Amino acid sequence: MAEVRSLKSGVRKAKISLEDEDKYRSIKDFRTWAGTVLTAIELAQLGQFDSAKQAQQNIVQAIKNVAKQLVNRPATCRKYYVHPAIL
Repeated sequence: MAEVRSLKSGVRKAKISLEDEDKYRSIKDFRTWAGTVLTAIELAQLGQFDSAKQAQQNIVQAIKNVAKQLVNRPATCRKYYVHPAIL
């Protein structure tokens, strides 16, 4: 059975073992996954858009909301923690 451990925010290069001992994921992998999922949820909640301008405004607002949740700046959040495919 897996052991639950607390990870401090200063631990950047730690590796987390998954079911297969040969496969590891970094903490950044999980943060990027979380940022992408949270952004997708925010965009869905903002709903449909009628123009390219409104679409861009929705993206900016979603990134701002997610950046607050990740305790980061919007530019950092967008560049490092949100997969560009959903934007």
